[in-house]
Amino acid sequence: MNFIDYLNNKELSDVHLLIGSKRQLIYAHKFLLASKSKVFKEQIEKQNKIITEITLDVDPKFLHFVLVYIYSGNLNLNLIQEENDFQSNIHNIYLLANKFLIESLQKECEKIMKETISIQNCIDLIMLSKKEGNESLFNFAINFLVSKKCIDLWKMENSLNKLNRDLIQEILKIEFIEIPEILVIQRAVDWASQSLSSNQSISINQFIQPFLNFFKFDILNLSEISTIARLNILDDKIIVQLISSLPKTRDPQKSLSRDSTWKKPSELIKILILTTASEKRTQNLLDSIISTKEIQNVDIINVEKSTPSLEDLLQYDGIFLLFLEKLHNSRLLGDILSKYVEPNEKNNNKGKPIVTSSIYTLVSSNYASLTGRIIDENFFPLKKGENQWGGIWKFDQGNVLDPSHPILQNVSSFNGGTSPEYIKPCILTHDAKIVAFSNDSTPLILEKKIGESYGKVILLNFSLISNQLDKDGWDSTTDGAKIIANSISYAIQRK
Repeated sequence: MNFIDYLNNKELSDVHLLIGSKRQLIYAHKFLLASKSKVFKEQIEKQNKIITEITLDVDPKFLHFVLVYIYSGNLNLNLIQEENDFQSNIHNIYLLANKFLIESLQKECEKIMKETISIQNCIDLIMLSKKEGNESLFNFAINFLVSKKCIDLWKMENSLNKLNRDLIQEILKIEFIEIPEILVIQRAVDWASQSLSSNQSISINQFIQPFLNFFKFDILNLSEISTIARLNILDDKIIVQLISSLPKTRDPQKSLSRDSTWKKPSELIKILILTTASEKRTQNLLDSIISTKEIQNVDIINVEKSTPSLEDLLQYDGIFLLFLEKLHNSRLLGDILSKYVEPNEKNNNKGKPIVTSSIYTLVSSNYASLTGRIIDENFFPLKKGENQWGGIWKFDQGNVLDPSHPILQNVSSFNGGTSPEYIKPCILTHDAKIVAFSNDSTPLILEKKIGESYGKVILLNFSLISNQLDKDGWDSTTDGAKIIANSISYAIQRK
């Protein structure tokens, strides 16, 4: 049935949607929203009021298309085509369909995106499907790219600039891709050299930087410079300059980011604990955080009865999550925390880090666990799992993948306690890295950084409370406190 006449109609409306920063009011109806969207259904049932009020920080234009679909059962393609950039509009509608878990609209958008794919938009579709975890759509876009043999793509102005280096390398690993890696490097050189040829006043150093930025290199290494030299399209002076740009006192294979010498003074760093735990348990975590004296200023906000705004959180350099009781609004907090981690214009277009334990955030059956975008879009290194207890859980250098990792600085031993709590199965999300395993090969310390300007997410697969307070907590005679303190210091780049 078509209910489009009731969209934004006050008659019989029992839902008030407040949209965007201006809180534009749209009248809606519970039975229609709940019948199409699992997210709306959950919010309506949770409030259990005669008039449900839902605040949405989304673009009103794209929400309108979604609501038209909910009320009519159809996407108004004619109206969408009247707007500029049809493909971008469909992408944004698809993102909202994912956000609100409207499965039929997700499938409709996916069908349209497949039907309208072209060499001009396939890169955008690859990045969108990768970010949203849509393997079917990602493979479809990749197969389209391969079918075109990539030749047109490399010739297109700025086509590769949309891709980050990791995604380029992932595409190149596909066995049936018909383009050599050296051609991609040549495309990068061509692109960077355009600025040099178009403006003779540009210095060699100004040429080098665009090239480094293209592949997200902090520095080049000798083998990469040798590959460039073999192309025979650069002046020898530029090759010499590239070689001379290698740091004299650093391993050229290493990223400059970890070797950065500037550190924000510790007295200016502010850390926040978001908690639903008791005062004693929160204090136990606080004692661990300040144990190395790297961090001195720590605030605490209880999120059982209220949810802080993004502006509240952005005052802090990093956040610990300690959730043992039910959150005031787990989905809203999950959405806000995702915005805290991703690049934010209020923080110089950079994200900020989060440190937590898997048992406080990722237990599927735990009513205290997070929901929302931070879970839906896999910001954490692991997917949700189930609680496990027991075993003698510890690690030594034999279980460490990177002994020099800053989280393990001055850590000689760790014991999870007599009956440690953790989650299994441990299913890694994209770009997750394991720092250390337990003695039974379960991931113990993990990190993830979604993109260049995102904040790190550090996940400890054990309780953050010691056995000084909880009998099943980590052994306080081992270095659990150092792991916890080092995690936040590393995340905010103190280490």
